[in-house]
Amino acid sequence: GKIAAQPDILALSFDVAYWNSAAWNDPYALKGAAERQDWYAALRHSTEVYTPEAVVDGTRQFVGSDRAKMTEAIAAARAKPAGDTAITIGGGPKLRIAVGPGVAGAEIWLFGYDPAHTTHIGGGENGGITLTQVNIVRSMTDLGPWDGRQTALTVARPAGQHLAVVLQN
Repeated sequence: GKIAAQPDILALSFDVAYWNSAAWNDPYALKGAAERQDWYAALRHSTEVYTPEAVVDGTRQFVGSDRAKMTEAIAAARAKPAGDTAITIGGGPKLRIAVGPGVAGAEIWLFGYDPAHTTHIGGGENGGITLTQVNIVRSMTDLGPWDGRQTALTVARPAGQHLAVVLQN
């Protein structure tokens, strides 16, 4: 939550379903979140996934509760920004997304997310606690490859109160 409150950071929470059990199911778990986590594991030549995992700027992966590593990874990302391609989002039920020109070789992702939810956990390892989460991803849409040229897309508004478009190489 403290990291997500920083105005120059987009911190997104991708809830996974592999902890779901008869005792408690995460109401915000997405199938795509576990697939994304597996993809990140493959990038480090591993099949091991864990929670909480943090990925900063698509490159640094570590246990998400490690405050020192988080601070270090954010500082490194700020020191060497991944890019500065202009992206705008407009529209109502149909979104108009414009991606400006830049360096080719990325995938365009659209994430819908909610700013916060408080959930009482009914069972399992964390049974009985109340968890407040921020920037919970409610939808993930791969809008396809981006070749570096100015691009305009029209897509349906996804689930989630807020939107983010991310170029990921």
